[in-house]
Amino acid sequence: MKKILSFILVIALVLSGVVACSPAEELEEPAGEEPAGEEPAGEEPAEEEPAEEPEEPAEEVDYEDGVYYAEEDEFGGSGWKYHVILTVEDGKFVDAQWKGTHRVPQTNKYDQSVNGDYGMAEFGGASAPWYEQADATIDYFLENQSVEVPEDFYTDEEGHTDAIAGVSIHVVEFFELAEKALANGPVPEGDYTDGYPMATGEPSDTGWQTMIQLTVVNGTIVSANVNALSTEQTDEDGNYVDKDLIKEDYGMKAAGSELEWYEQAALVEEYIVENQNLDIPLEDGYTDAIAGVSIHVDEMVELFNEAVK
Repeated sequence: MKKILSFILVIALVLSGVVACSPAEELEEPAGEEPAGEEPAGEEPAEEEPAEEPEEPAEEVDYEDGVYYAEEDEFGGSGWKYHVILTVEDGKFVDAQWKGTHRVPQTNKYDQSVNGDYGMAEFGGASAPWYEQADATIDYFLENQSVEVPEDFYTDEEGHTDAIAGVSIHVVEFFELAEKALANGPVPEGDYTDGYPMATGEPSDTGWQTMIQLTVVNGTIVSANVNALSTEQTDEDGNYVDKDLIKEDYGMKAAGSELEWYEQAALVEEYIVENQNLDIPLEDGYTDAIAGVSIHVDEMVELFNEAVK
């Protein structure tokens, strides 16, 4: 009897262990839930928003270090010819000058404005002197570090702009000359003193006074102006005329010369810039060193040496 009871007890313990260890409940997923890691049936996976690409920084331009120069080709109707001087250090613009020389040699336009001799504000009704507006233009240029301007920068064909506060003069000349200066390349270093040296001769018996003015940048003569002012002949406004103004009316071609006086003076100017001197042989005041020049140049040589001494 005891053996039978022991056998029944063993059978009961075995059956209870089987039920407790059944894996059916452990593997069954809860009703109504999808297996982890799978998308619900019939639904498209959500698209991720593409990450915004960072904006590319504005391209920086490094310029060759040096001093750059450019001037207008001709003197304007007012007698002025603008020029621009740029200085580049470590690939960046660190200084700029916007000035002008006159057909009749005299103090440059910027300095005249500073000294009150160019009365654009006093007598022309401008909101500010010319030099202050030139400085504001230069500040804009140095801040933006570019010779190029936005497409809508100019408000009219004359080259005015509303982009620079306080500036009512046309500024197109500055930016065009700045671009031209870069295209010209750096000015080589020379031996002269920077500035606008000039010299004026004594009036001749015929009533003409020869004069010369040089523009020196980085020690190099970058421009020369040779002219002669009348001490007797005036225009309709009462201003004394000069040979570069009256041109053919001076009458050398009419008298048989191949070139007019102002054209021969231009050849002397070119020689000065090209050779950085006016060291030429003279005979009775004439020279054969400059092709096409048949006028007296002895006084021009004297004035050049006086200007650069």
